Amino acid sequence: LPSESLLCVDDEEETKHLCDPHGAATRLHLFQIDILGYSSLLAAIRGTAGVFHLASPCIVDRIRDPKGWGSSWTWSQSLLQLIWYPASKTLAEKAAWKFTEENGLDVIVVNPGTVMGPVLLPVVNASMGMLVRLLQGFLSSFKFDFC
Repeated sequence: LPSESLLCVDDEEETKHLCDPHGAATRLHLFQIDILGYSSLLAAIRGTAGVFHLASPCIVDRIRDPKGWGSSWTWSQSLLQLIWYPASKTLAEKAAWKFTEENGLDVIVVNPGTVMGPVLLPVVNASMGMLVRLLQGFLSSFKFDFC
């Protein structure tokens, strides 16, 4: 049975769109987890064939200190202020690779350029917002307002 972890399983605004599709009420189990809490993760994954963690928290108001990012980071501070979202994804992936190397795990990372398909959320998220702006003719630039 598929399961989904959420910030708050009791928040109907956050869960209604997941439970509406036909059969989801009997086939989908919702769990409230702490992504860093071992016991809450065990409860959510017990009995599953695999685990996919498809997103990382995006809680950044701005990049404050890019020191220690590695020698290949040569961008100016003003550019880093604009690319904090993709930079956070790069840093998260680097941390995942380091963790798997240190713990003898195998990992495969897929970074799609974009993902399109039916939208489950009741609101337009950042990815769909980019598509909407393209369809409306805003071709020259995009504001980086992903979170």
